[in-house]
Amino acid sequence: MLPKPLAHIRDILEVLNTPIRFTQDAIRFPFSENRYRKWLQAELLSGRPVCAVYSAPKTASSAVLKVLEATKRYVVPRVHIMGSEHLFPGVGHSMVGRDGLLKHKAAEQRACRSMLFETDLPIRVVSMVREPVGFNVSNFTYFGRAYWMRTCWRAAPYARPEELWSRFQRVFPHSSASVWWEKEHSAFTGIVIRPGEFDADRGWGRFQSGRVDALVLRCDIPDDQKRTAIEEWLGHPVPPVERENQNDVYVPPIVLDRVRDQVRQHPEYVDRCLSLPYMNIFWTKAQQDAIALRWRGN
Repeated sequence: MLPKPLAHIRDILEVLNTPIRFTQDAIRFPFSENRYRKWLQAELLSGRPVCAVYSAPKTASSAVLKVLEATKRYVVPRVHIMGSEHLFPGVGHSMVGRDGLLKHKAAEQRACRSMLFETDLPIRVVSMVREPVGFNVSNFTYFGRAYWMRTCWRAAPYARPEELWSRFQRVFPHSSASVWWEKEHSAFTGIVIRPGEFDADRGWGRFQSGRVDALVLRCDIPDDQKRTAIEEWLGHPVPPVERENQNDVYVPPIVLDRVRDQVRQHPEYVDRCLSLPYMNIFWTKAQQDAIALRWRGN
């Protein structure tokens, strides 16, 4: 962590560097996309069935990806966002779509859409669902350096908790965890999950539509239950599910802790998040109450 004066200077330089960053990214990104497209083409030529991990960012999808790759039975692409309106053009542009969904930028987005989801290819899809408060805090902090706190990232550990909270409230799209299911998952899989159709007590469900065979897993169920769900869905054993890509490895602990503490001091924020439409699809009322209790810290 940089000393406070140097941190502020580095953040100022980051702002001044925005046009250069945008230009560099615009030049590099097409090459990254092309490399991914070639990889996916080669994988599809292997003839193995496709089992895609299609899940919003920071929903514990890395753990499932690792399990599926370890079987060596499938082509296993992973993609978070595919809608063209949700592709982040680069620094200096809005990070929020008109529909209220966070934007994302990764090499696999357009390739997966055109080569997998806009074809007649039979495809298995596994998606993770995460409660909105944890989803928002994780995305805001994990992608803080790249997106949400890019211009103040080095100085963020020195910021007052109220300043971090104000920025979180101002820049982040807080309904994204729910919007993703309508504007991404339903749009590209053709599957619409309605209240009562998902087994919230069990925490996972299988849904099919045409050529798409989808598994939806709640990321808060125990890892051994995730493994059971995947094995039942695929029809064969898989390795244990273990946590991957955790926030505290990439985010200064003081920043993550302060944002979490601010959430606990704002119960109205927790209530607002838990009123999102998808809550009544994927969680029972008792489960929602437990989530609220955990975040309120009482």
